[in-house]
Amino acid sequence: MNRNNLLRIIKFLSLVILLFLIAFFSNRIAPYNMDEFCHYHPIISRHYKYNVLNTFRENCRGYDLNFLNTGLVLPLRAYAYEGSITSLYYYPLFLIWRDPRSARLIGLLFLLVQSLLLARIFNQRYEYILLFLLCFFPYFFQHLVDTGPINFTTTSIFLLYWLMIKWLDTFKFKYPLIMAFTVFLGIWAKLTYFWLLPGIGILFLALLLGRKKLPSRKDYKKIGLQVSGSAFLLIVLLGLIFLSTSPYDNSSFPYIDEITSSKWLPIQQLFQLNIIKERGVWKALFNPFEATQRIFVVKDPNLITKLYSGFILLFVPACLLALKINWFFKIKPSLIYSAGIITFVITLLIERAWAMHHTVLSFPFFILSIFSTIELLRKYHPKKFPIMISGLVITFVILNSYFFINFPKQRVREHDDWSKIKIHKILQGRELAKNFFYVAIDWGIYYYQGLYGPDSQSVLYMEPLNSQSQIEALNELKRKYNRKLLFIYRNDSSSSDHSLIRESFQLKEYGTTSKNQIWRIMLEDN
Repeated sequence: MNRNNLLRIIKFLSLVILLFLIAFFSNRIAPYNMDEFCHYHPIISRHYKYNVLNTFRENCRGYDLNFLNTGLVLPLRAYAYEGSITSLYYYPLFLIWRDPRSARLIGLLFLLVQSLLLARIFNQRYEYILLFLLCFFPYFFQHLVDTGPINFTTTSIFLLYWLMIKWLDTFKFKYPLIMAFTVFLGIWAKLTYFWLLPGIGILFLALLLGRKKLPSRKDYKKIGLQVSGSAFLLIVLLGLIFLSTSPYDNSSFPYIDEITSSKWLPIQQLFQLNIIKERGVWKALFNPFEATQRIFVVKDPNLITKLYSGFILLFVPACLLALKINWFFKIKPSLIYSAGIITFVITLLIERAWAMHHTVLSFPFFILSIFSTIELLRKYHPKKFPIMISGLVITFVILNSYFFINFPKQRVREHDDWSKIKIHKILQGRELAKNFFYVAIDWGIYYYQGLYGPDSQSVLYMEPLNSQSQIEALNELKRKYNRKLLFIYRNDSSSSDHSLIRESFQLKEYGTTSKNQIWRIMLEDN
């Protein structure tokens, strides 16, 4: 091994260690939100033998599918509109490091992959691009605390763009086939991938029109045949999941039902600013603190949030207007930027889109347009470029620093109160897990505890627990499995009937150290 290769390996490993340290210490600043882990429901249901007893809310077999209605029931979904691919790529890391921080590390590793792809696309050093992505506050935080999931989705946009470049350079059939498979994985990961398809189409158009020489008639014929073959592959792959039925009703096609039930807002609402401004995805675009919305009570927008949004969103159009070059060379960044705008408008019109993990779906297009514009600046202003890029980097770092410094100062939402981490540590006791059912009766703990606990644990999700039939179901489980009951609840607010629970079982508080403690445990007393 020569010296240069050794240095490359050391540099790569150093960056991986940096990402590990960020993930490792992240829970000191940002407590866990349950939805960071909901994508791994198949692991919760399959890795822990007794978790399968949860037949209540988030039934451990509730998202399985009858594969092509053949009678073969498989865990193909993690949620109604999420596939289990996230569990497939996370499970190896889960086995190595069974800790909530490993889920955060996987998001940072995706950022590393993105930096490698962008480095290939723009012929830049990947370590600088990685630092850019890590400093880009809302994008970084949404990948660290991935409540989407968005990690695979955003990464796939850069992968598809790189594959398009390779395809148009070579017209080799393998590239559109890989693209078709990537799009299938994206749709399987989450049905929101459909919102990105127009933008992906525009990326291809941008590359096609941005070429100095358009393909010949013979090339177009080859493109048409390869697109047809790839489209056929995509349709076949999607058919494998879309034509799979519910294990409980073979006339029900859950994926198709989800797609057909999706609702759009009236198009005229786009022009009613008073309505649009109240949409969560709009607020997320113009307030980077919204990236932390699942965990923290978000700070109101201020002058700095406006400056930040203006800097990020207006950078590309401002530079393209200022550049005095042939319009032909502006086609590619302009179209890519428009792909980001169109993707955002789609999320704005989808009724169920409401959070930063929806808004951020447009960010890969904006990132590509930013790098494409910087490429033009480098090419047409080589002497001034070092000064320009230095000024841009300094401004970018200063603006993002404001959000990194101030987001931990926001108030933590009660469902993610720090006491939840303390309760989780108590529940790691093997004897406790072996002898008790863990019954989560409030929102915020089920996926967290269900995914990270002793092998013998059985976590049940009964929120709200407020009926006699639920009490009877718990008593039946007690008799059948010879376990007692341990209830995990919130002391400040609860959707469950605590009076009914206390009347039905002889309970005592366990592990409470403060009267103001929000997350608590009560268990059956001998």
